[in-house]
Amino acid sequence: MLQLQHTFARIVVIIKRCVKMEDCLPELERIPLFENIGPDELPRMLRCLGAVRKRFRRSEFISLGGDRLDQAGVLLRGAVHMIQEDARGNKVLLDSVGEGDLFGENFICAEESGSSVSFQAASDCVVLFLPLRRVLRTCSNACGFHHRLIENLAKIMARKNRLLLERLEILSRRTIRERLLTWFSQQTRKGGGRFTCPMGRIETAEYLCVDRSALTRELARMKREGLVDFSGNTYWVPRCPCEGAARKPE
Repeated sequence: MLQLQHTFARIVVIIKRCVKMEDCLPELERIPLFENIGPDELPRMLRCLGAVRKRFRRSEFISLGGDRLDQAGVLLRGAVHMIQEDARGNKVLLDSVGEGDLFGENFICAEESGSSVSFQAASDCVVLFLPLRRVLRTCSNACGFHHRLIENLAKIMARKNRLLLERLEILSRRTIRERLLTWFSQQTRKGGGRFTCPMGRIETAEYLCVDRSALTRELARMKREGLVDFSGNTYWVPRCPCEGAARKPE
């Protein structure tokens, strides 16, 4: 009887987490994976692929290292961290997944027997799950959106490879200051001298693979020297250190 009650409780939780697909169509139209797929095609595509939308609470694990991934996730709302944990329980933040981003696709495309990382909700979030193998193998109906999905997937994976090269560039620097300057340079090339980091100080330290306390001290020194200014997770950086102190926009 207790086992039956436990099973029923799990079914209730799953039902509550699943959200009607029709409610998320406006969000899907703005996601890179569904670029050039018309709003009239989206409902048919989601039915064809068997997509499922679920909610997760903050700190809840979406998948664990070692799990075999059959579905890739598209983050509709919130934030997700990709983390790796060693045998001693030490965690390393490998990446931060933002809204509209795809995650888990590498392990599916490579046909890995198990994922080497875990995905954890960094905040309350909503995830759309897609059986990616059905995307890669066109269906008998010869749906036109399959080809566009594959093209979009290739673009996304190419962009992720570029981001991986950026991360390797950071980690190739020996000191904390050199890693920070490289990271600042990458961010300002994308959006000017001001940017907001989606990661907190602990996550930023993990991303840079440095000690959090040492990172905080180095940031304070760089701020005194005019190399950077910051408030919370928002940073202001001059075009180059030789231009003098960073200035917040008026």
